[in-house]
Amino acid sequence: ELLTVTDMNRVNHYDFILTSKSSFRIFYGSDVTITSSQIVAGSPYPNPLMGEEKATINLALPESSNEYSIHLQIYDRQGNRIASSGQRLSAGIHPIELALPSSLAEGIYIYTLAVTNEQISSIHTGKIVKP
Repeated sequence: ELLTVTDMNRVNHYDFILTSKSSFRIFYGSDVTITSSQIVAGSPYPNPLMGEEKATINLALPESSNEYSIHLQIYDRQGNRIASSGQRLSAGIHPIELALPSSLAEGIYIYTLAVTNEQISSIHTGKIVKP
């Protein structure tokens, strides 16, 4: 099952193609029910950072009776952890801030976003560029 989350504040249109019989919702705002059974993490925005020290990852969490534990870690190319954060979130769509310390040199950094609760878990990885 594929769920695509689009931040309508950043785009001026949304196109979709329905290829099978399934339910879908197009929504705007924070009063949202996620119909997917999967955890979905978007790509960091902006990337590259272009003078900014933080990016945002939109995270969609499916309905669950339990909260989710969110752990974000950022590493340099040598594998040294340079930042980490943790929080607990309920189902819905949440912006997760990926912040690089301002003292870091230009380069490519790796992040891992681990999301777990008693029924489901997921790990998302990616790169963030600081020019």
